[in-house]
Amino acid sequence: MDIALVEKSFQEKLSKDIRVQQQGINRFLVFTPFKFDDGDHFVIVLRLDSDRAILTDEAHTYMHLSYWFDQQDLLMDRFESVIENTLSDYGIQDIDGELILEVPDHQYGDALYTFVQVLLKLSDASYLVYEYVRSQFMDDFRSLIIETVAPNRFIFDWNDPTLDPDKKYMIDCRVHDSADPLFVMGLNSDSKTRDATIALLQYQQWGIPFQSMAIFHDQELINPKVLARFTDVCDKHFSIITMNQDDIQSYLSARIELRID
Repeated sequence: MDIALVEKSFQEKLSKDIRVQQQGINRFLVFTPFKFDDGDHFVIVLRLDSDRAILTDEAHTYMHLSYWFDQQDLLMDRFESVIENTLSDYGIQDIDGELILEVPDHQYGDALYTFVQVLLKLSDASYLVYEYVRSQFMDDFRSLIIETVAPNRFIFDWNDPTLDPDKKYMIDCRVHDSADPLFVMGLNSDSKTRDATIALLQYQQWGIPFQSMAIFHDQELINPKVLARFTDVCDKHFSIITMNQDDIQSYLSARIELRID
């Protein structure tokens, strides 16, 4: 491996300030301008393991995260799913706390760019808190339904067993009443809103009678074009679950009063 070419690839992709320094056999420190909030630089090591090259943080990122969580009196395992999803999205492995990314086909610059992106996300406490809150949204959504609707009047994760046996067009919650059923969607991202739009349109095309309702984690965070397409097909929507809880329960209760016991 020509370390000068690797360093040049890093610089062209990220920053001219990046330097690579050999330290030990098949181990190279990668110095970048990227830092944690406390001023410490990210620890990034390029290592040659048998027939592959990898980038690793040698477990330093989790060490910094643990400092922050301890200071905030939060348990790191509460954010475990958020961290796992972030790593999975970027193809990063977690081996006993060490973050590892294999360099594919000598694409050193691209690999370092990806690795730094992940470290930036994990070092951003506000990002982790936001993603954790968003990940808890569906739990809050389900709790709200359970508190408001009788157990025999709703089904979570419903699909039409005849028209949609492969479960391509899932409804987050189907509420039964004496009129048309109410399809309730919990939306916390652009992709979830797109999927809900497609599902509602498909049930309309099948000629299935229903009313629709959406509860957003935070409607302002949805792309305006994605939101506009969804509101064209949805009968009722609430912009933010934490601010609209009473209105949501009142709306559901009004529907439930019409049900046939």
